[in-house]
Amino acid sequence: MDVEISVQALPLLGVCNLCLNEGAVKSMLMGYNHNGNIEIYSEMLFKCFAIDLTQMEFTDTKRLICKLCINKLRDSVTFREQVETSLQTLQAVVNTNRMYIMIYIITHR
Repeated sequence: MDVEISVQALPLLGVCNLCLNEGAVKSMLMGYNHNGNIEIYSEMLFKCFAIDLTQMEFTDTKRLICKLCINKLRDSVTFREQVETSLQTLQAVVNTNRMYIMIYIITHR
């Protein structure tokens, strides 16, 4: 008989490292499921802002984030991904236009 065990992290009370508010917080080092995606807040923070929490002199149990900062961090990640996609699209358009210009020059000599 197969048994599936689900483990949920208990809510922590502490100080958010990002806004310094006290209250319910989560570890920034653990992975959390959000809409089918695993989020690791320390990795998201590094991806968006190049902030490396491993350089901070806290114990791992003190790397904490609150719900408000989690939502802001998610928005930042979404915005960064939007910007990256837009820039890639623009670069592709520029490259395509360059190719058309070169073809035009070559064929009209």
